Amino acid sequence: MGTIEEFTYIDAPPALVYHLLRDLAQQARYFPRGMKYRRALTPATDVVGARTEIDIQVAGPFWRTLILQLHAIEEGRALVIGTPDAATLVMRWRLEPEPPGTLATVTVDFQESGLLAMRFGTVLRRAYRALLQRLRALAEAENPMASR
Repeated sequence: MGTIEEFTYIDAPPALVYHLLRDLAQQARYFPRGMKYRRALTPATDVVGARTEIDIQVAGPFWRTLILQLHAIEEGRALVIGTPDAATLVMRWRLEPEPPGTLATVTVDFQESGLLAMRFGTVLRRAYRALLQRLRALAEAENPMASR
């Protein structure tokens, strides 16, 4: 089992960042290169139990398909998203108010397996760094309180 943790400051209120994270269908808007949102697997994508399907590029033409489920929420502050059995991949998102914005932290626990197991941790770290940058850019662009 491996663990990575990444964080960033976002110049947007926690409620806005939380909204983008909670609705799994929003992921397509901030996924970086090497991650693809495929489809929703449940009618609602923003409630506990919601599921979506994504692809993660492991190396070159090799992609890994994962089913993600919204496991738990703490309204406005935290989410747990992972594979349905929570054994392969679990992301714990924490949002801390850091006026006037938000400190967003993601901790990812993952199970390494298969021929490309050693590479999977490196790929995830790079992907989540990029994902945080894209999430920050999107949230800041949508922040109605931003000074322009």
